[in-house]
Amino acid sequence: ASALNSLDTGTKLNPNQANALINLAQIKFEGNTNASLEESLKFFQKADALNEDFLLTRSLLITALKLRKKELAAGYYQKYKSQIEKKI
Repeated sequence: ASALNSLDTGTKLNPNQANALINLAQIKFEGNTNASLEESLKFFQKADALNEDFLLTRSLLITALKLRKKELAAGYYQKYKSQIEKKI
């Protein structure tokens, strides 16, 4: 809980910390409840807005799938596919 509080405080002080947002998203993802997955998705989305990356897009895709948000997941899949194709 202490690490979570530190990360949460850090992102409030500097909301442009993509790595802190990703760490918070991962912690929330591990909660594996609808509420924690929704929070995880929001943190991943904020991080993605700061720094697009195919691994981050994959995390968004997986989180959307776990939440059964098919249309959102489809969009993230297309974005992920495009990012991977650029890497090849």
